[in-house]
Amino acid sequence: MAPGLLNDDLPDRSATDTNGKNSLPQPLKLLGALEKYTFEDITPVVGREYINVNIVDELLKDDAALRDLAITISQRSVVFFRAQNNLTDDVQKEFVQKLGLLSGKPKDSTLHIHPVLNNTSEFGVPDAEISTISSEARKKFFGGEQGSRQPRRYDAAQWHPYQKFLEGLTATFVGDGFHKAAAANPDTVHIHEGPRGAPDNVDQTLSAVHPLIRTNPVTGWKSVFALGTFPKYINELHAEESDELLVKLRRTVLDSHDLTMRFKWRNENDIAVWDNRSAFHSATFDYSSLGERFGHRAVGIGETPYYDPNSKSRSESLAGGYELA
Repeated sequence: MAPGLLNDDLPDRSATDTNGKNSLPQPLKLLGALEKYTFEDITPVVGREYINVNIVDELLKDDAALRDLAITISQRSVVFFRAQNNLTDDVQKEFVQKLGLLSGKPKDSTLHIHPVLNNTSEFGVPDAEISTISSEARKKFFGGEQGSRQPRRYDAAQWHPYQKFLEGLTATFVGDGFHKAAAANPDTVHIHEGPRGAPDNVDQTLSAVHPLIRTNPVTGWKSVFALGTFPKYINELHAEESDELLVKLRRTVLDSHDLTMRFKWRNENDIAVWDNRSAFHSATFDYSSLGERFGHRAVGIGETPYYDPNSKSRSESLAGGYELA
């Protein structure tokens, strides 16, 4: 293990208040610690697969490589490894937590406890910090899901007139699907009580206000954060305007084929690691003839979402000489 990287002196790279001034982190720079590993990029913009790399035997023994991997995940949105057969649940949790700490997440942020898909679920495992991804549970509780993995679109030319407008907005996010699942299955589904991976993540309404445009502290890139099923309305707009803009944001995701990728699971214990701050992900239910889908997931909690007015979009950053993995 590289000495001195994982200790009490690690910087907290969330937005903090210092001497009355808002102190925002600068993007992390790569150390070159992953250059010895072979990889294949899935598309020019999104997705990377590392070939014949073992997380337990290689990466977890090298903090510099883990730090560069965290940066790479944020840059590429999602990274894949094949057949990680020795990655137990406990080691997966260690892996995810170290990725966050080495890239500067708050020290009091640990691992997420899913509101319903936790150790109380009939599809769960004894560990509350491992949420089970099960096609059977999705069909029973949530009625399925659709989508892909995509960076949150912000660079397209048609968005330039919108950018300043969007950057001043906030949205209310609500996990109402979890409440509906609990109401429909009161004997088997319960909203988790207590912190869900961070001291402030305790609200039983599963509701929060976040910026519409979020800055990723690892890359310094800004992107649209209000996507998916959780954003319900934009606070600064009238209801009709809010609905129209949220539809436009979702439509842009669906139409951005250059930012879309799909991963083919080939082996037991293939693993995907993505950055929820700047990527939209979901499953597409077209595999019924191939059998059920089941996996174990550990989710690291990061910083409270924020927008840095000095942050840049991906294309602006690359034009300014930002180094890609």
